[in-house]
Amino acid sequence: MRDPRPFLQATLHRHDLLAGAIFIAFAMFFLAQTFGIDGFTALFREGWEAATLDAALPIGTARRMGPGFFPLLLSAILFLLGAILFLRGLRIAPDGDIHPMPWRGMLFILGATIFFGVCVRELGLVPTTALSVFAAAYASQRMTLRLAVILSAVLTVFVLAVFHYGLGMPLRLYGPWLDFVLGGG
Repeated sequence: MRDPRPFLQATLHRHDLLAGAIFIAFAMFFLAQTFGIDGFTALFREGWEAATLDAALPIGTARRMGPGFFPLLLSAILFLLGAILFLRGLRIAPDGDIHPMPWRGMLFILGATIFFGVCVRELGLVPTTALSVFAAAYASQRMTLRLAVILSAVLTVFVLAVFHYGLGMPLRLYGPWLDFVLGGG
């Protein structure tokens, strides 16, 4: 008979459980954005047909996508990845196999993403992208100031080339918060 002590001392993969739960929560958020509160509750009460009738954003089809198509697709992908991660997290691991939670990386990456989303309209695309990339670079403990500045500059130029000039997204390069510095009205 095998010794049961290692099994009793085993723990779950809490990183995968937490990441899966976060992905599923974001999937539910995007689903609620697509369907609105009434449609979101109808989805779970009455099913897909009722939810699409009450959808806040028209979904459309793959050929003629509506504004709700992308958030719905994103929520499906996030839910699938979250479910896979969550199920992986339910595996039992030996006690020494679990590494500490990378709080530094989570703080810098999530903080930079939230900063970008909140400030891009008011600061503008260029400074918001540069500051977000600069902050996110410090998720790594091996990041140096010089490398963070280079990474920030290169990715800002890339974002400008692709999203502003290539796709023509209607975002101001410098926002109203910088008008006093740049001499704008």
